Amino acid sequence: APMARDLDAAAFTASARRFLDGGTIGDEALRDAAKVGAAVAVVAPDGERHSWFVPIIVGDRLAAFAQFQPNGAFLRFSSFARRAGEYGDCPRADDWLDVSRIARRALREARSGEVARDPVLTFDGIPDRIGWRVPLTTAEGKERQIFVTGPFAYAARA
Repeated sequence: APMARDLDAAAFTASARRFLDGGTIGDEALRDAAKVGAAVAVVAPDGERHSWFVPIIVGDRLAAFAQFQPNGAFLRFSSFARRAGEYGDCPRADDWLDVSRIARRALREARSGEVARDPVLTFDGIPDRIGWRVPLTTAEGKERQIFVTGPFAYAARA
């Protein structure tokens, strides 16, 4: 029999919506207000698929996210809201989801001659520290890794 392949992004987006609508994750305020965004693959530092990150968005804010294993199993739910129904203090969704914005943020850490390559959603050391890795490269082929987590950017530890 063929091996089961990873589910696709749309399946994870749909799963998160079902979990939210069914009350497995979040609360009533979030369920009523939220839009579930497109799932993004999370790649482990070794290049293997680690999980899928599903953003839960209210207005222009990333209110929460759900994370699933590649086989579809639920991994975790995390909310940025300090109080039910209040999302103003949550991070801006585009700081977490707009890859061109993420690349520009990484470039603030660039040295002369470095350019940003495509951001990859991964984690810094441990899976709980999710963030975008943005390779900065020079014309000579030297590369450094910058991590971008929301509004913050920092050089990855060697």
